[in-house]
Amino acid sequence: MTSIAGIFISSHTGLALLFSMALIPVLSWACRRTGLIDQPGGRKQHREPVPLAGGPAIAIALVGTLAALQPDLLLSPIVACAIALFFLGLLDDRFDLSPKIRLAAQAVLVTVALYAQGAWVSYAGPLFGFELDFGILGLPLTVLAVLGLTNAINMLDGADGLVSGILIVIAGFLATLAAQQGEQDMVILSSVVAGALLGFWAFNYRFKWRTHARVFMGDSGTMFLGFLVPAMAAGLAATPNPAARDVALPAHELLWIFALPFWDIVSVMSIRLREGRSVFTAGRDHVHHILMGLGLNARRTVHLIYLLSLLGISLGLALAYLRVTPTESVMLFLAATFIYVKRMQSFYNAIQTPNLASVASLKRVGNHN
Repeated sequence: MTSIAGIFISSHTGLALLFSMALIPVLSWACRRTGLIDQPGGRKQHREPVPLAGGPAIAIALVGTLAALQPDLLLSPIVACAIALFFLGLLDDRFDLSPKIRLAAQAVLVTVALYAQGAWVSYAGPLFGFELDFGILGLPLTVLAVLGLTNAINMLDGADGLVSGILIVIAGFLATLAAQQGEQDMVILSSVVAGALLGFWAFNYRFKWRTHARVFMGDSGTMFLGFLVPAMAAGLAATPNPAARDVALPAHELLWIFALPFWDIVSVMSIRLREGRSVFTAGRDHVHHILMGLGLNARRTVHLIYLLSLLGISLGLALAYLRVTPTESVMLFLAATFIYVKRMQSFYNAIQTPNLASVASLKRVGNHN
């Protein structure tokens, strides 16, 4: 059985890592020359322009690694769709596309890709006393789920090293699960994604000796990976043949693998709806905004969110190991979601009407590395 450690020392991971790290300095220079940079100001916390070279570096590293070691995977519908979404994100980074145009294009591309790949969840298992077999209706449901996660991951990208770190962990788990199912193509694809992300993370994470990220991922990266990683998971959970259900990833485990992005977007939507705001408007109400508003510094905020993501995935795996029924797993997930949302709402309220003495105390603690 392939382990997570084995995934990160594979040739596919290593080559993607080298590609990504080598490309970022070159692409950063090109981004500065072409104006593909993220300017400071407004809600943004960085103090100087940062090149949006992460997305191009990750996408090129993935394509280059697959071309060198597994060229047939470049013809995969989900890889082709991810590349198309990369270009859509690149246009959004450069020209700030309308949210409606962006979402419509995403919906068309994702639907075509999942249908062509056969990567939709048609069977959700015995839940609440029912055998949930959606058949072809599983396709639009999976499209909605993948679109939701794509945009949840995009909106979560607001702190140095945050999204890349979470996706590295998820890609490692998906590669391990794919190996258990004998899905070698998915093992390779997950490994390449993890390697390309590691190369970017080395430039994006805020180490102690570095006060800010050298490069950002941009919408090109979050759209590319925000689709590709959930689509790989959907492919592992797809069960077009009833005989394959014993080896497929149970659909309810997907909830735990993507727990943190799901919890965050539900929390954000609940806060905005309660305040009478559109859920599509920007705001400082994501988990990283709230934790930093409570006084944690950027690094500690990212570390805590890493732990929350790992906790969600670990709980899901523990429940599977203990052979908890799908109904019980979903009920526990909904309970965890409720607790998370209520805590985030409470913290958000505390930031809006702070006790100045306690906030000052929290900031003094949080500002120590």
